[in-house]
Amino acid sequence: MGNGVVNDAHTPKTQTGGSGDGSGSGGKPPKNRSSNTAANGESGDEAYWDKRQSALGIDTKGEKLDPDEILFVERMTSRYPGTDSHSVLEWLARDRYDDAGNKLPTNDFIWLNYDGQEWELKSPSTSGNKSLYDRIKARIKDDMGKGKTRFVIDIGEPIADEALLANLEKYKNQRGCEVIVLSNNGRTMDVL
Repeated sequence: MGNGVVNDAHTPKTQTGGSGDGSGSGGKPPKNRSSNTAANGESGDEAYWDKRQSALGIDTKGEKLDPDEILFVERMTSRYPGTDSHSVLEWLARDRYDDAGNKLPTNDFIWLNYDGQEWELKSPSTSGNKSLYDRIKARIKDDMGKGKTRFVIDIGEPIADEALLANLEKYKNQRGCEVIVLSNNGRTMDVL
């Protein structure tokens, strides 16, 4: 899987790979429009994010992606240099409804070159009163209540530490879900 090094020294399988900073930009963007990207110093300029979204090379099914989602797609596709973005993942439209016309929860993307399954993206803020682990755990618990079972946790620039990975692995085993942590701006992937 991927183009990186797999480290089997501990239970989570860590991969490093990709090139550059994984952000897809030549430098730091202006100021931010979303709380998660604001904490990471990203831009709030609509035109700026629209331009980055149009450069992703994937069909977003008419969805306007949040900055965190755009950064994730950039990080994921940078892990597979020389591969077309549309061969890495397929974004899912948020247009599923039940018979009564109620909107149904949808996952965010299909990971085409990993397992071909639907995955939910979680990009928790790296700042706040609760620990990063507690924020991730709460978001997984909430979405599992909506029937979601596969999660990619994109923590952005920081590198996931062993304590976080060990706690998430224990939690995913208790909950019966799949968890993959993307960190270090997409250069490190831990399959728990």
